[in-house]
Amino acid sequence: MRFLIVLSLFMTFSLVPAMAVGLEDFVGEWKGRGQYTRIDDGERKGKLTCRLKIKLRDSNRITIDGRCGAAIGAKDFAMQITLSGENTLSVLDLSKERVVNRKSTGRFDESGITLVSENEDGSHIFHLSLPIEGQIQMDTSEVTSNKSDTGQVLLKRRK
Repeated sequence: MRFLIVLSLFMTFSLVPAMAVGLEDFVGEWKGRGQYTRIDDGERKGKLTCRLKIKLRDSNRITIDGRCGAAIGAKDFAMQITLSGENTLSVLDLSKERVVNRKSTGRFDESGITLVSENEDGSHIFHLSLPIEGQIQMDTSEVTSNKSDTGQVLLKRRK
């Protein structure tokens, strides 16, 4: 009998849909620290500090304005992300130093926001996990013919 009660409770809760997360849940100011790895003529690792400002433009569109810095240098980036299908994202590079002929694709699913960009020089992957308890994980990877950069940063919501 206990088994049937536990089974019925489990079945009841398993039918409750998961909390829906939208692009608006990423909105805010985020700041955090992590690490990077660069592989070129050798391997270097170090600390990485990043900040993001994510703004809601409308119900299906956000902009991300970010900066990451490390001992090897700093990089600014800006993009507009639009939810253009059920899980499909389109990306517009708003950076001052735009990469020419870069093809970008993206998806929004239970893992978060994932963007993949490619051109003749290499590829770039940008991932933001779903915001949980005021935190998101940012993972980046950039591979070109002469180097590979990866970064992992835990960002906390400031505002």
